[in-house]
Amino acid sequence: MKEVHKTNQQRLEKLHEDLENSSKTIERLEGITDDSGRYRFFQEMRGYVRDLLECFNEKVPLVNDLESAMHQLLKQRAARFVQRRQDDIKDESSEYSSHSSQSILKVFIFH
Repeated sequence: MKEVHKTNQQRLEKLHEDLENSSKTIERLEGITDDSGRYRFFQEMRGYVRDLLECFNEKVPLVNDLESAMHQLLKQRAARFVQRRQDDIKDESSEYSSHSSQSILKVFIFH
């Protein structure tokens, strides 16, 4: 519970930082009136977008591989749980049939 709260606090702080950065960017853009300032801004944005895309191109395959590995582990865990449950049912069934056969033998022996 504390971890969830801490995570939510961190997200809130990040959102506040993003909001502040966005507000500063808006103020800066509103202050740009000449074409050279706009050109500079769009050049910076172009560089940022290229860097972001490069980062995504590097990280997406890694994230996909990790996601696949996690999915595979979850499938294996589920299969183990199913197998364990089936084994438990087999054990209970054999135990029940053992007790039933012993009861039947006792009935025949005593009669």
